[in-house]
Amino acid sequence: MAAPFNYQIFNDVTDKETFLSNIRNVAQNNGWIIDKDDISNNSELYLHSNGNGNQNLYFSMKVDYYYASDYIFIQGNTGFDTNSTWDNQPGKFTSPVLNGDSRATLPYLWFPIQKQYVIVNGQMVIVFCDMISASSVLNGRVIGHLGFGSIDNYDLSNTEGNLVIAHEISYDYAYWTGTGGKSAGGYSSNILGAKLFNAYNTASKDFGLLYLSENKFNTDLGITAYVYNAHNGSYGGADRTYYYGQKGYHYNYAIRFNDWASRTSLIKPIVSIKNTTSTDVYFYPIGELPYYACKAYPYSKAGDIITQGTRKFMIFPLFSYTYGNGVAIEVNV
Repeated sequence: MAAPFNYQIFNDVTDKETFLSNIRNVAQNNGWIIDKDDISNNSELYLHSNGNGNQNLYFSMKVDYYYASDYIFIQGNTGFDTNSTWDNQPGKFTSPVLNGDSRATLPYLWFPIQKQYVIVNGQMVIVFCDMISASSVLNGRVIGHLGFGSIDNYDLSNTEGNLVIAHEISYDYAYWTGTGGKSAGGYSSNILGAKLFNAYNTASKDFGLLYLSENKFNTDLGITAYVYNAHNGSYGGADRTYYYGQKGYHYNYAIRFNDWASRTSLIKPIVSIKNTTSTDVYFYPIGELPYYACKAYPYSKAGDIITQGTRKFMIFPLFSYTYGNGVAIEVNV
């Protein structure tokens, strides 16, 4: 089970350099090694941790501007090379790149960020951003998020289970088929699950990627939880709304708030390997995410701390500040 996380809260973060520096400082104070600090020149940060003692949790990230706002890209790697670029590090298992058309599917950052929560233990770094969205498909106060590190492996000797997650925003985009056109936009996250894209899909737009040995590029891993994904637009001159189906577990059915006890249920998301044969499909549990699914708003607001027994959990709704489902992260208070 993951050790409780330590955290710091930063108010009114006005630029990408401060945003990355806050991640660097809290991670370093909690045992992560900074391999390269290129924040001031190129808005890049490279860092790693041994996780449970025998893991290779290497990550590189860059904040840049695209289309409408700053965004952050995170690469998961298994090593570090000071002479290689941030997106070409040793053992890279992620490939978050922009799609080739006008679509922008990215974890955006809208400055100033009202509150940046940096939550860290030796296994994982999780960042939540309380900010005002400028997206046409996600308006108002939102809770963006990103995380990198490792799952809780059931096999404690396993050296992998490396994970990268982040929210994604799809701005309205247009493509044409015949005489009709369609535009769409939406938002989703894999913070409650993970999916691996195969080698032929280089636009890892779900931003939930997990590395596990030979399953790096050829096997679906885990559960993919689309918390919400609505597409609004037009087709053939008529306005329509497209609601794409959710994948994976429906946490709105699994988690409940107990009014009598005044507390939410907590459920650990399980990560599994999917293996398909000519006749059957098997799922093999390999570990758990190091936090819980829970009920959030209106029972708890972003950053609230609840108590269950002697344990403390920090609560965050997903996407919208007033979204009902969220995550609970055990913290030291």
